[in-house]
Amino acid sequence: MDYPEVVKVLTALGVAPTRLQRAGNWVNAPCVLAPWTHARGCDQHPSFGVTIDPTGESIFYCHACQRKGSLAYLVAKLEALTGANYGSVQRLVAQATWAAELPPWTEWQPPARGLGEPRPLAELAGLRSAQGHPYLRQRGITDQTVATLQLKFGIDDSGQRRILFPLFAPTGEWYGCSGRAIEPRARLKVKDDPGLPKGQLLLGAPLPLVQASSQVVLVEGLFDLARLIQYGWPAVAVLHSTVTAAQAQLLKSWGKTVILLLDNDAAGQQGAQRALGLLAGQVPVVQVKYPVGIKDPDQLSPAQLAAMVAEGEVY
Repeated sequence: MDYPEVVKVLTALGVAPTRLQRAGNWVNAPCVLAPWTHARGCDQHPSFGVTIDPTGESIFYCHACQRKGSLAYLVAKLEALTGANYGSVQRLVAQATWAAELPPWTEWQPPARGLGEPRPLAELAGLRSAQGHPYLRQRGITDQTVATLQLKFGIDDSGQRRILFPLFAPTGEWYGCSGRAIEPRARLKVKDDPGLPKGQLLLGAPLPLVQASSQVVLVEGLFDLARLIQYGWPAVAVLHSTVTAAQAQLLKSWGKTVILLLDNDAAGQQGAQRALGLLAGQVPVVQVKYPVGIKDPDQLSPAQLAAMVAEGEVY
């Protein structure tokens, strides 16, 4: 949707034009779901926004109540909550974007088995920042990417130095870190904090770049994620070669187009087939083909990545 179309939809949903503010590729407004999803029943400081995307799908996201999805889903949700008929607004959405053809987005719920207790964010803030670390510079990771991912540096109980990648729930709770050893001869290249529920979450899920996009790139590893985020691609990592049922459910709840970019080896190919089986038919899935000689996303250039996605097969 372009800017005038987004404004037309929001005003049709009852937002006063004087409360709309454009900020880059967003139109900010009071949250239209606030009577049901905000503790006070209102949004005094506009926390809600809709993306401007003239060639694709516009989505909404509220920083306060964490609700997000397609505009088609938003209108359907308001109809269910109010009992009103917003058929004219649905037609506006359908005419302006292909978003209405996608399955409706559902609200993410924590996995049935639970995630355990999140760890205090103050504890994360107390860890040493990895900004400027020689190992990251050697791998071409900038300080901006370090800040975006909140990367830390630490030493585990065996004395091994590691770059720490914090893992958050989509709603922002922190559950611990996955650490990448910086020594080439380390016995364990990757070591997780005890009890880290990484099979039930996706690294990178709460990043604004991911939340605001209509697509998401699915990768395996820590530095695959860092590289793609640095390139400006909305990416999340499964942190192993197999997509779990809980991770698939999270992806389906977003309703985004999922671009499968698992490693180009036997395990990654098997993982991609499993992901395809779990996701195809419920969200759009793009399966890519690697250039000859490249085994993982960390080796791709921005041009190669863009070409792979453009030429990918859609399911």
